[in-house]
Amino acid sequence: MILTYENAEGEDIIFKLINQRMPRPSVREYFDNSGYLDSGWQKSFTVEEIPQGKVKLKAWAFDTETGKAFLLNKIQILK
Repeated sequence: MILTYENAEGEDIIFKLINQRMPRPSVREYFDNSGYLDSGWQKSFTVEEIPQGKVKLKAWAFDTETGKAFLLNKIQILK
């Protein structure tokens, strides 16, 4: 996972990389596929790690096989 914030020019700036996975039994059950068990993630960060003011945060899934990042559906705006 990659966490970014959008700068004043609209560019996505990476500020956290997440390489830990968490168990998500509900996702495994929903898709009826044990490959989805460790599909969860979480990461903490401090306000000092992002710009002050209104900030648009994004989370991206990173495919290590293709080298491509895919934006997740929900964007968070912090004030």
